[in-house]
Amino acid sequence: MSMNMVPVVRPEDGELLGYVGGDGNKWSAATIFGYVFKEAASEDEAETLVRNKGMDVLTGVWQYYDEKDDDWKFCVIKEASPKSVTVIKTNYMGYQDSAVSDIVTLDHPATSLRK
Repeated sequence: MSMNMVPVVRPEDGELLGYVGGDGNKWSAATIFGYVFKEAASEDEAETLVRNKGMDVLTGVWQYYDEKDDDWKFCVIKEASPKSVTVIKTNYMGYQDSAVSDIVTLDHPATSLRK
C-alpha cells in the first residue's frame, strides 16, 4: 500500500471495508487489500468512497498477473483479505468455463491485481 493507509471499518460489525491514505494534499480510497480505486480531494471524501464503494469495487472483472506465463489474466475475486486474494480465472467478459477457470491465491494482491 502506498502512503500511510488507515483502515476504515463498518461500525456495526467491525468489518474492514478498505483503507484511506493521504499526505494532506492527496487522498486515496483503497480496497481491503490496498488497491487504490479512487483519488479524493479530502480525507472525508476518501472515507466516504471507501464506506460507499469499497466492497462494490471488488465485483466485476479484474486482472491478475500470472508470473508463470508472464502475462495478465482475466478473473473475478472469490475472496479478499488484507494479505491475500483468491481469484477465479475467467475469460475477458468474466465468464468461467472449464478451459480457463483455475482458482488462484495471490499473496501480494495490491501489486498483482488491477481493475
